[in-house]
Amino acid sequence: MESMSVEELAAKIKLKGTLKSLPDFYVEKEVHEYKNKHPSAGDREIFKSVRKKLHQSYGAFQTRRKRKRLLYLEELKLAREENWGNPRNSPEMKEIRRRIIRTSVSATERLDADYGLLYDQIHKAVGKFHSIIDLGCGINPVSFCPYDYRDVKIYAHDIDTNDIDFLNKYFKMMDMDGEARVLDLHDLGKVEKLPRVDVCLLFKIIDPLESKGHKFSEMLIDKIKAKYLVVSFATKTVSRKNMNYPNRGWFEQMVKRLGMSYKTIKTKNEIYYVLKK
Repeated sequence: MESMSVEELAAKIKLKGTLKSLPDFYVEKEVHEYKNKHPSAGDREIFKSVRKKLHQSYGAFQTRRKRKRLLYLEELKLAREENWGNPRNSPEMKEIRRRIIRTSVSATERLDADYGLLYDQIHKAVGKFHSIIDLGCGINPVSFCPYDYRDVKIYAHDIDTNDIDFLNKYFKMMDMDGEARVLDLHDLGKVEKLPRVDVCLLFKIIDPLESKGHKFSEMLIDKIKAKYLVVSFATKTVSRKNMNYPNRGWFEQMVKRLGMSYKTIKTKNEIYYVLKK
């Protein structure tokens, strides 16, 4: 039986519901890399291995509630029209945004841990800023208060095409100065071309990007043009147990090696390193 092409294998992998919104080029790249590393592997091995990797790094963070997002967006549009003069203090708009946030596993954890308190601590650490970039964003930018961020330029990048399409609709509807684009963070050449900003967010994205060792993280951090970077890591295991060593010693050593200073912020689910370049 003739082996399947990279494109055919990628298309078959994307039939899994939680992987459908990954762009073709990204899945094809993973298949191509696996075939190069394991030239004797058959289609079944490639399919199972790549799908497992993508599920662990991406699919496991998806929820069924994603389908409801556009309905929530319509509700938010109506609520905004009714509360145009006072959008910040509209309980209805806040609740709809909370429902949108709950369509993401990681964002839900931050919501439960108190997004407001987290951002207060980040703002205290970095001071006033006029531009922010959220890498591996998911729908995290929905947590930005539209009123507080009305004079902030927002860049959002993720590999999920559905998340990016949704965010662009959200930014436009909420009249926020934001733009969302698809980006594979493994492509350091494109990362290096990203705009210079005051603050860069990398929430729980370092661990999934690493395959072995930490050299890639160092190159990624080094190429991001931002005055401050906020990098977070999970402090609980997949089974929700507290990690024995929640602080990332290797990351702290790496930051010092790059000549950067840092502060830490801890919540019940994550540890955040606020780096200053």
